[in-house]
Amino acid sequence: MIVPLGDEVKAKLATDPLFRLEHEAADKQAAQAKKGRLEQLLQMQEDRADTWAMSCEMRSTLRAKKKEAKAEEEYCRSKGIWVPLLPEAPEDVTAAKLAMANAEPEVRAAYETRTAAQSEAAQAVAPPVTDPHLHLSEVGRALLGHAPAPCGL
Repeated sequence: MIVPLGDEVKAKLATDPLFRLEHEAADKQAAQAKKGRLEQLLQMQEDRADTWAMSCEMRSTLRAKKKEAKAEEEYCRSKGIWVPLLPEAPEDVTAAKLAMANAEPEVRAAYETRTAAQSEAAQAVAPPVTDPHLHLSEVGRALLGHAPAPCGL
């Protein structure tokens, strides 16, 4: 805090060199004592100088995630999937391959034809689902056999 000097102190500083020297020494000690805190404040000010840009970037990222989640939900609904899905797990792929290997040749051929046609149509109509929370779990498989639940639960 800066304290204004009185008239007597001003006059003594102007006329008395020893008083001026003592006063300057006291000022230097006060400056040294406050130097560390001033450096911390300057560093904090530099770190937070561009908060507007950081806020814009964060809001933009959140808007993009929200838009992607909405697109994935619409894609799920367009395919008749009414439960939230997680990403494809390796054990699901293995189980599906095993099930197809044990299937009758006619069933396997019909399935491969249908999935190829669906895959081509899906790529032409909608982007691939990339939500890390989408996975057809055992609960989801059980729910698909029953009345559809709203997507997003």
